[in-house]
Amino acid sequence: MIRIAAVALVLANAIHCVAQSPFETRISVSQIEGLTAKSVIVEQWADRVLILPTERDATSQLGLRVQVQSTAKFVSVRIANSQYEHQSVTRTKSGDWLMLGAPGKYHVTVIEFDPEKGIFFSDQVAEIKVGTRPDDPRPPPASFETLQRLSRTEADKLNDPGTRKQLSIAYAGAAEKMAGLSWADCVVLVTKARFTVLLNRSATSRKVDWNAWLHSVDPELNRVVGSNPVTYAAAILAISEALK
Repeated sequence: MIRIAAVALVLANAIHCVAQSPFETRISVSQIEGLTAKSVIVEQWADRVLILPTERDATSQLGLRVQVQSTAKFVSVRIANSQYEHQSVTRTKSGDWLMLGAPGKYHVTVIEFDPEKGIFFSDQVAEIKVGTRPDDPRPPPASFETLQRLSRTEADKLNDPGTRKQLSIAYAGAAEKMAGLSWADCVVLVTKARFTVLLNRSATSRKVDWNAWLHSVDPELNRVVGSNPVTYAAAILAISEALK
């Protein structure tokens, strides 16, 4: 189990450009949606990583990610909003630049420097757009038949009725709180609810591998939901009903 200070789950639609500079340069500006928290627990699974915020302060935020490939010796990134107010930009361990901010247009400036070739500025405008919200027009009805069947049959295999009942109650309670939330915040809500139930199990139930149930259910949940919060809330209610 690993504890880290913060987390960003990135969902990006990248805009690429090749800057006209004396260097070989490629710039990618992407919109991101990240979950931020003071601390999280990271559990390594077979095919993915499960991230569990340890406090109730986890929030979803939009922002920009800037990736630069350049032959310049020194590269820096500056971002300003439409009023030309400079924003806080963080350099990640992977070498990208991240900025969290409100929806709107931003001026992204990439600064390249080399003692022999001098300094060069690449400017472009990027926009943070708001995605689908629960009060947007409702998506076409999704079929949860397979999702419910998987939820039911995989839970039957575990033969843990006490935890099954508590998960059903927790999922229903989480779904009731999703009105007005983004998809990412809805995911955090369900993750916390499930984590709380599994953390407070009886000694006998702790021997039961509910991760196996999640491994079977999660892919189908992601398939039918995508990243729509309205469909996600309905799917979580469907799982709750299947666990009863």
